Amino acid sequence: MQPNIVEDFLTKESAAHIHNYLRPKAVINPNNLLNVYLTDSGINTIKGDVTFDLIKLIIDAIAHKFNLKKDNVVLNRINYQVLTTGQGLGYHTDNRGAYEGTMKNAGYSVLVYLTDDYTGGEILFYDDSQGNNSTSYHPKAGTMIYFRGDEDHPHSVNEVLSGERANLILFYDVKEDNYEATNN
Repeated sequence: MQPNIVEDFLTKESAAHIHNYLRPKAVINPNNLLNVYLTDSGINTIKGDVTFDLIKLIIDAIAHKFNLKKDNVVLNRINYQVLTTGQGLGYHTDNRGAYEGTMKNAGYSVLVYLTDDYTGGEILFYDDSQGNNSTSYHPKAGTMIYFRGDEDHPHSVNEVLSGERANLILFYDVKEDNYEATNN
C-alpha cells in the first residue's frame, strides 16, 4: 500500500529553517545515524521549540484527512534524522504497538522532508510483505509523507550517494474513542 503524500506542506524556506536549527544539535545515535530526539513523551515537552507549530500543523492535517478528533491524535515520538553519504535504511515497518489497550490503530508514521539536495536516498514503499514491487520517491524539501507503520506499509531508504537527506520523523497513535466523535 502506498503512502499519503502532501507536496508543499512546508515552504522550502521553512524546511531549510528547521533543518538549520536542528542540524547543529544532531548527535550520532546507536545506529550510527545523526539524530535529535525531540521527545519521547509527547508534544508538551517541546512547547516553545521551533518544531511545535509544525507538529500542530501535522496533527491538523492528519485529523482532517482521516476525519479524526485532533485531541485523539497522540504523538509518541519525534525524531530529526540525517542520512549522509553511504547511509540508508533497510527494509522495515515502523509499528511499535499501542499503550496497554488504550489506543486503536496504533503505529502511524509521518515524514517531513527538510532537504532535497542529495542524490540517492529515495524512500521505497513495497506492495507486499515480501518486498516485491516497490515505488520510490525522492520528495522535495517541504513534502510530508504519512502512512500506517504496520506490516502493510513496509519501506526502505536507498543509500545516499551524495549530500545529506534530512527529515523529521513523527510516530503517533489514535485514541480508541475517536471513531465515535467528530473533528474539533
